[in-house]
Amino acid sequence: MQGTTPVLGMGVLADQPDNAGAFARRGLGRALELTARRGEISDAVTAVLADSHYHDAMIAADAELSQLPPLDTRELRDSV
Repeated sequence: MQGTTPVLGMGVLADQPDNAGAFARRGLGRALELTARRGEISDAVTAVLADSHYHDAMIAADAELSQLPPLDTRELRDSV
């Protein structure tokens, strides 16, 4: 998010397909199937980089996330 570059996701394992879909639903990029062919991938890359909607959505999401308190990684470490 911090780079505000739109996401082109191709989920392979576990929650990756759902995460790619979530980014796409929020307008932060596009999700492609693993079976996507070279032309489809190329078109999707061109679309997310050329359409300012994706960049604007990333900027808005970055601003929203910057309002959250910082993650206390000690809590994560202590729970393992």
